[in-house]
Amino acid sequence: MSKVIGRLQEVSLPEFQLPSLTAKIDTGAFTSSLHCQIVSVDDHWVEFHVLDPTHPQFIDIPNRVPLVEMKQVTSSNGTSELRPVIKTLIKIGDEEFEIYLTLTDRSEMRYPILLGRRFLADKFVVDVTGINLLEY
Repeated sequence: MSKVIGRLQEVSLPEFQLPSLTAKIDTGAFTSSLHCQIVSVDDHWVEFHVLDPTHPQFIDIPNRVPLVEMKQVTSSNGTSELRPVIKTLIKIGDEEFEIYLTLTDRSEMRYPILLGRRFLADKFVVDVTGINLLEY
């Protein structure tokens, strides 16, 4: 049975030492994305900073993880961008899941992480009236 989450949900990204981030749940988006500053991308690796120096949870330590693929993503405003995709762990409530995240600059967005339907499918049902329905 799928768990119910709201339109916003506190999540953690343990591999990036981020114990609590507010994620926007977006069933209209196919992919999930994470706000970061990309330092470099090569054939097999991505090096980046999660968040940016203006965010209160910014950690000034670059992360280096395997590159899954480069993916063309069209945003809700219609612009298309080639983004690196990584695989990491995300904790929601008392469970951890593998998640594929595209890396992009979300500094103009209210929430640093967006969870799309590719990740949500078969795991969660979304109650659009709720916020943080799963707690840890």
